[in-house]
Amino acid sequence: MRLLAVLFLVAVVAALLVPGIRPMEGRWMEALWNLLHLPAFFLLACFLHALWPRSWREPVRIGITIGAALFLGLATEGAQSSLGRSGNWGDVAFDAVGIALAVTWLLFGRRRRRFARIGFPALVLGVAIACLWPAWGGDWAEARQNRHLPEIGTFSEWETRMLWQAQGNARVEAVPGGLRLRIGKGRYGGVSYRPGTQDWSSFSRVVVEIENPGEPFELGIRIDDPSSRERGEWFSSSAVVGSGRQKIEVGLPAGAGDAPPIDLARVSRLALFTGREEQGREFVVKSAFLR
Repeated sequence: MRLLAVLFLVAVVAALLVPGIRPMEGRWMEALWNLLHLPAFFLLACFLHALWPRSWREPVRIGITIGAALFLGLATEGAQSSLGRSGNWGDVAFDAVGIALAVTWLLFGRRRRRFARIGFPALVLGVAIACLWPAWGGDWAEARQNRHLPEIGTFSEWETRMLWQAQGNARVEAVPGGLRLRIGKGRYGGVSYRPGTQDWSSFSRVVVEIENPGEPFELGIRIDDPSSRERGEWFSSSAVVGSGRQKIEVGLPAGAGDAPPIDLARVSRLALFTGREEQGREFVVKSAFLR
């Protein structure tokens, strides 16, 4: 048993540290990829528990198991950034959920037959559904948001807020009447609207209303279709945001002359971002719509 535990630990750590692996793209593929952390760290915690001497008191074995498993999760996520991978706190949260399930099993599942047959599988199913919420909730939000076009950012309903997410060194917070962005030092901090795919081909402009309490700054705008990253082509523009409240209008490529760089019938992302920030910035996106 101990040999099997050691081999499994080595395999998990090696898998987490293989350089250059990129997560699968797409909301459901990304959610299922993240979900793999649950069984991996469930088994990792169970095998860690099996390594400790049975002469130790059970609370001590459980406590050391939790600490060691969390340490491995944090250490491997921290190391991934230097291995061409993207470590993040979300993965650590999934690791912690897998560890919590393992502790629940070790404390109750092994000793209570009825809980092992009914309660624990129900718990695992509920946790899995909750972990997949970003995927199926996002699909529902996309369907509802498509019915609201030309509005893409009123922020009064949950589905709109779910599709606008922070990017880079930014934090996003829903406030009455808008979405507040707090952008730290660095480049390309902002917010991305990810509607799945939307047909913008019948519109000519994107209009964004912004309330800026600080100094004027330049706001970058980028629009992608599902394959623009692979092609290395996307639509980009910029606008100067003055102090106070104002509307910024950005014309969409009309297709005259050269073909537009993206397929406006299949828009997958609208990004609003700043350039290089030396001290950070804060502003509120009040609304966004197509015209």
